[in-house]
Amino acid sequence: LSMTSLFFYLTVFCVITTSFGVVLRHVTNATIAGTEPWLDHDQRAAASHDAESLAKKCMYTTDITANRENIVHMCLAHDAQKYGSGSSIISILTQHGFLPTCRVMQLMLWMYATVEGGHLPHNFFVDVGSNIGSCSVNMAAIGVKSVAVEPFQAHVDIIQSSKDINKHMSIHLVHGGVGENATTVMTKFVHGRGNYGSTMFVPQKNIAPALRRRRLGLPAEDTNQTLDIVTLEDILSVSEGVVPLVKLDCEGCEWEALLSAKSQLDKVQMIKMEVNRPYVWSKYKHFSTTQQLQYIQDQGFYLFAEIYPDSQYYFRSNPVSDIDLMFGGKKVPDTTFSYDLLAKYAKQILQQKISPKQHNVKSSPDIIAIRKELYDKMAAYFF
Repeated sequence: LSMTSLFFYLTVFCVITTSFGVVLRHVTNATIAGTEPWLDHDQRAAASHDAESLAKKCMYTTDITANRENIVHMCLAHDAQKYGSGSSIISILTQHGFLPTCRVMQLMLWMYATVEGGHLPHNFFVDVGSNIGSCSVNMAAIGVKSVAVEPFQAHVDIIQSSKDINKHMSIHLVHGGVGENATTVMTKFVHGRGNYGSTMFVPQKNIAPALRRRRLGLPAEDTNQTLDIVTLEDILSVSEGVVPLVKLDCEGCEWEALLSAKSQLDKVQMIKMEVNRPYVWSKYKHFSTTQQLQYIQDQGFYLFAEIYPDSQYYFRSNPVSDIDLMFGGKKVPDTTFSYDLLAKYAKQILQQKISPKQHNVKSSPDIIAIRKELYDKMAAYFF
């Protein structure tokens, strides 16, 4: 995957629509909320028919409820071992029909479209550390063009299966890691027990300190693998307009990803980020989370605490909560849209403004960052 190839394929992705031939319309607050479909009746019928038959090619699937109008099949795993290894994320997806972090980002897009006259200014979502594709599938299901960046081959294969199942959706898949500079490295992968969401790639020479940092005994892939490293600058540069939302959740690459964006970061309007210390082998390993958040704030963003961390939902049979009511879900399949309810949740986000020093990693590792100009519009609208 050369940088020239990456640029070419992403550019084609931005111009051409989906493999199903669907012309992607403007994303609106109504299509995000599910009060209007983004596919016409015939397209929806054809997509549903294809998905039912294609889903049989993935051993483990579940339904993802993006909203009441858009419920799609998602591949979870191709074998029992991977299904069990991803149980923390999979348990939430199968119980609720979405991941809380993806739903919060959907709410963020709804807020953005609402204050911009009902239309999202540009159709583009970047998912760095996409894991099995939960958020990319969620966003693509409501018509948002998604770029899924994922280094682990098993996850890439799962996302590809979800793409194959849902040919009407627009997901561009980048198999690679993100770093400060584009390069190629020889790596192994280290996984968290019961949570492949905590997978990270480790250059072969750094495997020992990585295992020490992440508790001895964590399994690593047996074989070395060549991995392409791309920059956020390369990914963002293909967008001709603003980039409404970037998700960064890559188990330690977040800081280098931010640095790699360079001037392209000016395009980004909102960020949802898991705040991690840089990789133990990184030259930035001594950078604190406070320094990272200060950098984001200095780039023109306000910071906000996460209101619905995924960890609250792991391995629990949760009752119906606000996160289910936003856009519907498996626990509340018959709920109806409520503008007042979404406006209430929007206010909750906007009321959680924090300074870099106020962020508490233990209570929630994630933060939300919103451009100051955009925040001013949101505050004027929702308060």
